[in-house]
Amino acid sequence: MAEGSGLLNRRMQKCVPWVRIPHSLPLKTMSSKRQQVTAVIYDKRGRVLSIGQNSYIKSHPVQAKHAKRVGKEHHIYLHAEIAAITRCQDLSRAHRIFVTRYDASGNPTLAKPCEICCSAISATPIKIIDHT
Repeated sequence: MAEGSGLLNRRMQKCVPWVRIPHSLPLKTMSSKRQQVTAVIYDKRGRVLSIGQNSYIKSHPVQAKHAKRVGKEHHIYLHAEIAAITRCQDLSRAHRIFVTRYDASGNPTLAKPCEICCSAISATPIKIIDHT
């Protein structure tokens, strides 16, 4: 089931009217219980600075550092928020992060950042955290 970015944009506009999803953002269908979480970092003018997606096979030292900080050392796999933070080339311009999660049928589900991601986000200049 492949959906176009126009449909994704319409769904996002219903959830949060100001959000502009870049056309290069893939909407994947999930065949297992694992879900695809995507985080998008914007600057003050609404321009996309970076996009990150969760991974069930990759890890990152930033993920491990913040997991240890909150007492969850076993949560080492890369979260979307931390992936977006590490991919952002100019983190000083980051102002807002938007985290999305969709189920297998394309409906938005809860994607509130966890303690680890909140720790990582608080270490950045990001002031606004939005999620589906």
